[in-house]
Amino acid sequence: MAETLAAVRAETIKLRGIRGTRLSLLLFAVVSVLVAALDGWSARHALASGNPSLRSDFTPEQAGLESILYGQLALIVFGVLVVTSEYTSGMMRVSLLAGCPGADGSTRRR
Repeated sequence: MAETLAAVRAETIKLRGIRGTRLSLLLFAVVSVLVAALDGWSARHALASGNPSLRSDFTPEQAGLESILYGQLALIVFGVLVVTSEYTSGMMRVSLLAGCPGADGSTRRR
């Protein structure tokens, strides 16, 4: 358990040092909420007006949860930022070796 907490702390520190990660996580939250509000507003007006273009299996929850798909674009940017920053700094190998005991080819035990 202590090793897991140490690894989580190390990854958190690494993420704080990468430019743009906070912005992409903030964009995920903002875009998801805004698109969900827009979808909800649109669905409410469509339901109130009895719009015939609504599908018979339409649910209001569906309109709100579809916004997560658009917010996931910001999470993709987040993942790309993290992986490319590790790769360009040369820390990819260190990160992989630190997380996998015995990955360096050694068979010794701790």
